[in-house]
Amino acid sequence: MSETIRGLRYFASQDPFVIVGFILIGASAVLFFRLYKKVRTVGGRSYTKFTLPVFRAFSMSMVYLKYAPTKSWSTLPAYAAWLCTVAGIAFLVFGLLKL
Repeated sequence: MSETIRGLRYFASQDPFVIVGFILIGASAVLFFRLYKKVRTVGGRSYTKFTLPVFRAFSMSMVYLKYAPTKSWSTLPAYAAWLCTVAGIAFLVFGLLKL
C-alpha cells in the first residue's frame, strides 16, 4: 500500500467529520449546478448583476422554486442543496475544532 493511501486512511480514521463535511459540500455544489442547468433551460436568470457566489446560489434556488410548480419539477433539489451546504459546513467546523 502506498504512503498516500495510508495517510488518507489514517486521516479518515482520526477525523471522519472533516471528510463527511467535504463530501456534503461537494454534493451541494453538484445539486446547485443541477438547479442552474434547469433554470437556464427555461431562460430564467438567477442574477441580474454581479453578486457574491453565496448570494447567487441563494437567488438561483429561489428562481428554481419559482419555476418548479409551473414546470412540474420537484422542489427537493433546491432544499437538499441547502441542507447539504449547511450540514457540510457544520460537520467541517465541528471536525476542525475537534482536531
